[in-house]
Amino acid sequence: MSNKVKLVMGILLVGCLFGSILMYGPYRKSIALAALYARLEKENIYKNEITITNKIRDYKIAGGGYSFYFGIKNDKKNYRAFYFYERRSITLYQVKEDDGPDRMLDKIN
Repeated sequence: MSNKVKLVMGILLVGCLFGSILMYGPYRKSIALAALYARLEKENIYKNEITITNKIRDYKIAGGGYSFYFGIKNDKKNYRAFYFYERRSITLYQVKEDDGPDRMLDKIN
């Protein structure tokens, strides 16, 4: 093969690699959101009743894997949720807000 063909193939390969990486992040986020809404519906809290109060943050956690953090506000209660991508599990906490820092009141299984 000529050098031009190798160059074009290399550029296409690198472009495909970057494209797949850029698409993977939003895909993980959408899975985490779907799991969050399903978990909240189990608690009889529906999608139109809540507000996600902060930007959804994606953390690389120790031991490998990713975690998403959500701050959730309802008319009655405040929640924090953590979604662990590799385990496909979500942990939901009810939060009491007062003058001091947030305190985790209850872990909802």
